[in-house]
Parts: sequence; C-alpha cells; structure tokens
Amino acid sequence: MTPKELFDANTKLVYYIFNKYFKDKTLACYYDDLIQEGLLALWRACLSYKLDYETAFSTYAFPSIKGRMTRFYRERTFGVKIPRDMWDNGDFSGLTVVSLNNSINDDKEDEFVDLLADKETDYVEITELLLEEFLSTIKDKKHRDVMEEYFYGALFFESPSQVDLANKYKLSQGTVSKIVRKYKKQFAEFMESNYD
Repeated sequence: MTPKELFDANTKLVYYIFNKYFKDKTLACYYDDLIQEGLLALWRACLSYKLDYETAFSTYAFPSIKGRMTRFYRERTFGVKIPRDMWDNGDFSGLTVVSLNNSINDDKEDEFVDLLADKETDYVEITELLLEEFLSTIKDKKHRDVMEEYFYGALFFESPSQVDLANKYKLSQGTVSKIVRKYKKQFAEFMESNYD
C-alpha cells in the first residue's frame, strides 16, 4: 500500500481518538485544530510505516496520533503549563491558581498585581539591578567577567557559547562549563534567599 492509500483507509482513526479522549473536554474552537494535528500525525505514521512490521498499521499509528493531539491540547488549553508527568497521572493537587487581585500578605494592602512591572523596560531594569547585586558577590574577577558576559548575553541577546567564552578568557571549555553551572546555581539560591 502507498502512504496515500494507508492515510485514506485510516482517517477514521483520528476521529475515533478525538471522540474517545478529547470530545468531552475540548472547546469547540479547538476541534478543527485537534483533528488537523491528528491527521498530520497519521500522515507521518503513513510515511514511516513499513509493511514488513509485524503489527497492524492502526496499532502502529495510534500512539503517534494520540500523543500529538494530547500535546496540542495541553499546550493550547491551559494558560499555565502543566508538567507532563502531572498531566499523564492526572494529579493536579500540587497546583494552586490564584487571582492577581489576591492579597500577598495578611494586611490586605498589597496584591499580586502590584508586583507586575508597569512596562517592559521595568523588567530589564529590575533584572539588571539584581544581576549587578549578584555579580558583586563573585570574588574572582575572571569568574565575574565570564558570568557578567554570560548573564547579560542571556538578558539582552543570546548567551555566548562556552567555547567563545573559553577562547576569550583563555580558559578551557570544561572550566567555563563548571563556572557557569556553579554561578547559575548560586544565582538561583541568591534569588530564593533575597526575594522569597
């Protein structure tokens, strides 16, 4: 069979998967998109299927179609990204959704919405201040220079590669990797301890 013939013969499989797994929990606006994702997965399965496989085509294609449709559904229908393991287990107990109008503390004066910057440039200014404060804690000048270039590259452009940093500061790539890993971890701890 040609891929086109396989596709035409198994199109109903996509609708079956939709009806079984997504029909009751999907908004109508996602129907066409989910079907399209399923059909794309079916087509890819048709192209990669070999007749000498010892399994029926529908058995071969099913996980690909369901997986692609599930990925699309999960990415489009939730404003909050849910980790895949939580999604697969159906355990959402660790998640809490709160309104931006909820108060931060008991005095009911400050709300979460107050924490948001007024404009995009505020985020950059706040981040720059935090980076400056953190970088000042790094005693070794070469390490500080490497991390300054690394962090500012990440903030404004794209982080330079470790090879580029190694060449510029006459270090090995392995040493740069250790420096970056060490100070990224310290930066995360710095953020947690100072801004909890």
